Amino acid sequence: MKFVNFVNLSAIVVLIVSCATGEDVGKSSKKVDVLKEFNVEKDLSKFEVTQGPLIVNKQDLTLQKTAKVSNNKYNKKSRANISLPQPVATSAPIEEKSKEQIEEEEKFLGFDKVSETFWSTSTPRWYLGEKTVFRVTYFGVTVGDITMESSDIVYVGGLEAYRYIGNLKSAKYYSMIYALDDSIETLVDIKSNRPMKYSVVQRESGKNADDLQLYDFAQKKSYYWYKRDKKGQISKTEKESAIPTYAQNMFSIFPFIRGLPLDIGKEYIIPIMNKGKVWQLSTHAEGTEQIVIQGASYNALKVSATTEIDLPKGNQDKFIFWFESDERRKPLKFEAKVKLGSLAGEVTSYSSPSP
Repeated sequence: MKFVNFVNLSAIVVLIVSCATGEDVGKSSKKVDVLKEFNVEKDLSKFEVTQGPLIVNKQDLTLQKTAKVSNNKYNKKSRANISLPQPVATSAPIEEKSKEQIEEEEKFLGFDKVSETFWSTSTPRWYLGEKTVFRVTYFGVTVGDITMESSDIVYVGGLEAYRYIGNLKSAKYYSMIYALDDSIETLVDIKSNRPMKYSVVQRESGKNADDLQLYDFAQKKSYYWYKRDKKGQISKTEKESAIPTYAQNMFSIFPFIRGLPLDIGKEYIIPIMNKGKVWQLSTHAEGTEQIVIQGASYNALKVSATTEIDLPKGNQDKFIFWFESDERRKPLKFEAKVKLGSLAGEVTSYSSPSP
């Protein structure tokens, strides 16, 4: 079994977790400045991350200079705070486009037309310090934990952004077969509800890898860097790609789905950016049902998601997520059926400082 693929599966499954786990990610994973791992010549000052607004009241999470952002109440009024992107004028010289570029732009216009119908309805269920731990099984065997957290609010190029962080750690006994201690982070623009940065630091048996993706929606471009050191053999990838006006990444997609209205039976088709490519995920709420986790019964909202909706039936990855069916929508459980096998997880620990 190629356990190395566990991190990729987990990153996809992170679709559903916008929060985190019991361990402090900083303690379980070595801090790595991913950008410094690459010799980037581009001017990336617009992606500079600085300390965000101070928390005035940790009990109700009122944010200084961010009073319009409500962390505890999600109503129609708060949804109005999500701003749809506006066209950006440019004086850049017009370049002749290839047939592939024209086809890609037409495809993205189709994506945007669909996304515009629901994008502003996703209200982030974001609670400062919210943490969740999922015990993960692969082919029925417990292989480790996914730890995630709604960390803090930062400025990215002067714009306020939610920071979500996570840790993927193999179980102690399984580490004898394959050790894994990976960290993941994404920064999401509060105003437009779109990601600005995504990074993964993989520290595994026989392999170290760093993955950095930056998104410039004003210019409709993504930047991707990847570096892998496998037993001394170093490989690098760098790519610049076009992106649609609306999209999420492999980590930010979960809090985005968690914040959607998720009306029973309504389908949401969401563009996903990953490694310079854009594909789609179709998701819809099937209904509510009672589930039992660690002896506790929950009324849960069952949500299905399918990747690569344009692929032939049978070649798609399928996921089912269960959220507690209240305003907070606490993540409870997930199941995934992909080409590499079956992956599942249940929440073993949950905490949040906010009521």
